[in-house]
Amino acid sequence: MMDTLMHHLQAGISYVSETLRMPDQQLDELGRPLDLSTGLPIGMEIGEPIEDVRSRTPLALRNMVGVGLGYMFDDGRGLARAPASPLLWGLENSGSKGLEQVFADCLGQRVASDLGGDKKDQLYARESQLRIVDISGLSYLNVDLRTTFGLDRARDLLLVPSGQSDVAVSPQIFYASHTLYNRSQKGQLVCMLRDPIERELANYQHLVQTNSYLLQGITSLRQYVEEFGMAEDYMTRILSGHEHGTNPATPQMLQIAKDVLRAKCLVGLHEQLPASINRVVKYLDLESIVDAPPSARPCIDDVAKRERNLDYDLPSVKKGDGVYEALARRNSLDLELYNYALGVFSEQGYTLFTS
Repeated sequence: MMDTLMHHLQAGISYVSETLRMPDQQLDELGRPLDLSTGLPIGMEIGEPIEDVRSRTPLALRNMVGVGLGYMFDDGRGLARAPASPLLWGLENSGSKGLEQVFADCLGQRVASDLGGDKKDQLYARESQLRIVDISGLSYLNVDLRTTFGLDRARDLLLVPSGQSDVAVSPQIFYASHTLYNRSQKGQLVCMLRDPIERELANYQHLVQTNSYLLQGITSLRQYVEEFGMAEDYMTRILSGHEHGTNPATPQMLQIAKDVLRAKCLVGLHEQLPASINRVVKYLDLESIVDAPPSARPCIDDVAKRERNLDYDLPSVKKGDGVYEALARRNSLDLELYNYALGVFSEQGYTLFTS
């Protein structure tokens, strides 16, 4: 899996100054492979027409615009194009937290998420009026979008209509879609993904380092894999709208998740975080903020490096050993979804960012 990924994806960085190179592959700052004879991005599109995929996406996500489309609405004077408010899928240990840090810290955006994740600041999420609060020098809305209760409260406080937030972050994208957004105020999904086995290892490492009490006596990775109640095919469940189900994920759920990923998500990859940040900045038209003095580039560099440094502490597993195979079985559909995401990432690099 990782050999295939690294063969296809390495980046030269624009907004992130650090450059990563592979001897057999040259990519531009958006993670697109280049034709060495012309220096132009090489086109890649998934076989099925995107229009067919859009026609199958769940109605529950109708308040999310199709990626690459934007949306039109009648403002009383005729059709007008309206900006879609970014909704970042808060998938743990996928790179979404790093991207949230870029929005809040590097770009000075007003973020509606979980108040920076600090438990002592959750008292703000019980206030009766929507407002911006300062969390360690960053601007957060006093809402917590991790839960259905928090999303309902944010809706009642008119989070999106107020215009006070620049970006929302929630793990519950289906519920957030129909709770926070509507016909005239739509959202744009931004989805950071990571190799499912790497993400499981990162989840374990995070528990060991920050919430070891949740492991309830589990002392090894093998024991964690065998005994801890991990959700199977978690990404497939979320992206198909079946996060609360108890039955095994199905191929039908996988197809829905693929359709949502391609039609609704601006896709980023943890393994390509610098290039993914570049894409998000460009797609959301934030380049002027990045380049306005003082430049945000050093801050973005630091975020990418911190994310990469976390990888050095991950447990090592090899394909074929018991732990790896157990994780692969638990995430068999997610592994297929991730392989599909690699194709979507490649396709979007060409179709969304090539004139």
